[in-house]
Amino acid sequence: MFYSLVTHDRFYFRGSGENIAGQHHTANSVFPPTLQTMYGAIRGNWIDQHGNYPEFMKGVYTDTIGTIDSPGNFKLKGIYLAKDNQLYIPLPLDNQISEKEGKYYARPLLLSKGQGWESDHAHYRFIAQNEGKSKDNHQLWVAVSHLADLHANHEVECFALSHFVMPEEKIGIGLNPKTSSVQEGMLYQFTGYYLKENVSLVVNIEQLIDLAFIRFGNSGTMWSITSSPQYGKQFELLSQQNFKQSTKYLRVTTLTPAIITGDLVENQTHYRWNSNNRLVQMIVPRAQRLAGWDMAKRAPKPKYAMLEAGTTFIVEATENTSLTEQAAAIASKPHTDLMSEAGFGQLLVTPFTLFKDRK
Repeated sequence: MFYSLVTHDRFYFRGSGENIAGQHHTANSVFPPTLQTMYGAIRGNWIDQHGNYPEFMKGVYTDTIGTIDSPGNFKLKGIYLAKDNQLYIPLPLDNQISEKEGKYYARPLLLSKGQGWESDHAHYRFIAQNEGKSKDNHQLWVAVSHLADLHANHEVECFALSHFVMPEEKIGIGLNPKTSSVQEGMLYQFTGYYLKENVSLVVNIEQLIDLAFIRFGNSGTMWSITSSPQYGKQFELLSQQNFKQSTKYLRVTTLTPAIITGDLVENQTHYRWNSNNRLVQMIVPRAQRLAGWDMAKRAPKPKYAMLEAGTTFIVEATENTSLTEQAAAIASKPHTDLMSEAGFGQLLVTPFTLFKDRK
């Protein structure tokens, strides 16, 4: 089930960095909100509208939203963006980015067989189709309707966050927790955001959740929440790829971040989350750190390494199963070591064609 979240107020989602107030301190701001923030906000608002926290602490809602330590039937399966009724997902990282007249364009990298003398001894490597250094491809978004063209080796436009939101620099004032008066030296800066016209946050939820609204992104910011089946239909296009049996490779891309607690690759040859498929090549950026504050336990959450959305793996298909079945099997299991119920590790699996060796 896909839902659209819209607000006309300014909002602010705090990152996991240090947030010590002071005249020269800038609080870390993130958008879209993290998966764990969205997961907690939906559960918390459900409790406010349908129950109470003492019963939640006793495990009364175990079958619906779970408990502090275990999930219920409610599962978040991703956070995306939408504008003008078009669904957008994070741009896969196996693309070269060029900038023309202030606009960003993505074109797929080619996977070519190595010459044998490379220092890293890689059998295959990605190469760019266009001359020049690629622009930064982090925090770029692409319309689902353009993915087919992108995978067909066409250049498509992609969008930075400025396409969806307007930033607003603000000054915050810290209060003395005992007197509720302004605390000297507790000024800090932060970046708030407004949604642009016809823009919404889109969440994919496995089980229907009855909510009239959601408050998050500042204590008083109210978001409307409406069912949006049109985005579900667009999302289905991602899995309706043309898997030709002549194609022997699959592209596995993370639609949402993935938490990693162990090695990413086993024995230097196999993609750890699906040991039946040999790893050919991958684009894995520097791991980020996932951290936060546990509101229920009033303590810091453990820190984990996290792969960002768009991380891409090319794997070799096995011969005894159809490509369609293999792709469905890989995508059906969240590929994350922790917090799959909060939407981590969602995958997009598409066919991939290996280009001819370089001359």
